[in-house]
Amino acid sequence: MVILEKSKNNYTNTYFGTDNNSYKITTVFDYSTESQYDDRYVNLSITHINNSSDYYLCGTYYFGEDIQTIKDTSDSDIKFIPIGVINSKQSSKVYKSYLIYGTINSYTKNYSLEINNQNIVFN
Repeated sequence: MVILEKSKNNYTNTYFGTDNNSYKITTVFDYSTESQYDDRYVNLSITHINNSSDYYLCGTYYFGEDIQTIKDTSDSDIKFIPIGVINSKQSSKVYKSYLIYGTINSYTKNYSLEINNQNIVFN
C-alpha cells in the first residue's frame, strides 16, 4: 500500500498486488473492503488484495488526546501520523486527527484494534 498526500490533509492510497513474483498496481477489481469501522471519531477499513493473503488497515482517527498506544490482535506494525486539528463547533474541545495505516500480519474475522485502551471491533 502506498499513501499519497494529494493536498494538505487530503490523502489517497494505492494498493499493489503481486503477479509472477513482481508487484503491479491494482485496479478496483483487484481488491475489496473486507471490514470497516465507522463512528463519529473513527473511520477505518480493512482492504484485502484478491487472490492473496495481503490485508491492509487504513483510515482516520479524531480524538481529544494524543495517540499513546496502538496495537491489534495480529501483532501487526500499525503506524499513525498526525494530520491536523479540528475545533468543535459545539464546545471548545480540540480534536486531533491522525492517519492510521499498516499491513495486517494475519487477518481473521475476530480482528480488533486497540487505540489508547479503546477497543475497536470491526464488523
